[in-house]
Amino acid sequence: MEITHKAYFKAKVVHNNPMVNPDDRWVAGFYYEDLCLDKEEKPVMKSFIRSGEMIWEVIPESAHQQLPIKDSTDKVLYEGDIVNVLCNDGSNENCLVGFDTERFGWGLMTAHHYTALKQGYFKEESYNNAFLQNCLTHDTVLRIIGNIYDNEQLLIVQ
Repeated sequence: MEITHKAYFKAKVVHNNPMVNPDDRWVAGFYYEDLCLDKEEKPVMKSFIRSGEMIWEVIPESAHQQLPIKDSTDKVLYEGDIVNVLCNDGSNENCLVGFDTERFGWGLMTAHHYTALKQGYFKEESYNNAFLQNCLTHDTVLRIIGNIYDNEQLLIVQ
């Protein structure tokens, strides 16, 4: 897997404009917030992604930072992506990509842990950065299959 070094984010655009937006409404670039005026001339903070000459207003909750890592199909990983991890022993599991604030590094949260978190069995998110490092250094297939914003159901274990 290739390591990249760009400080990008991706986010979903607020307004669906087929003339300038990608079909899936996801854009990537540099994320920033700015003080703007709303329709009633009141100040409000808005979120934006800038890529080249294009600037899109984006949904702030959908903004996810790019990791310096690509998956097995050469797609760049972003925080909030859902990946399928296929280990060399044949086992596989869907995992959420996120940042572990305790260990200060990128990691993976298994679908089982995510489901338990949603059901209230855990209080805090926990991303296993050792698991991610193990996936990157061993013969493991790591493939993006969706993201938490559009495909949360991929992480819900029945």
